[in-house]
Amino acid sequence: MNIPKEILTPIDFSETSDEALAYAQTRAKTLGAKLHILHVVPDPYAQVWSLDAASINVTGLMETWQSEAQKRLDGLALGDVPTDRVTKVGQAHAE
Repeated sequence: MNIPKEILTPIDFSETSDEALAYAQTRAKTLGAKLHILHVVPDPYAQVWSLDAASINVTGLMETWQSEAQKRLDGLALGDVPTDRVTKVGQAHAE
């Protein structure tokens, strides 16, 4: 039987993903696996904006979203499970 050495858990900070993360954390601890947590921030350039949004600093918005998401990831209490926490910008299905 192959025992996984790494577990990838994508999260979106919803209650459901919190439950999935708790399960993944338990499995990682039981198996001695490293837990990779991924949050994908939507690419603001791929969003549909109204004409009212023409003055938005899209690059600044993207950096803010990514920074805030990374802070939330870094704030997750995961005990002694080896963890890699990554925030990417893009489309969740593609990352």
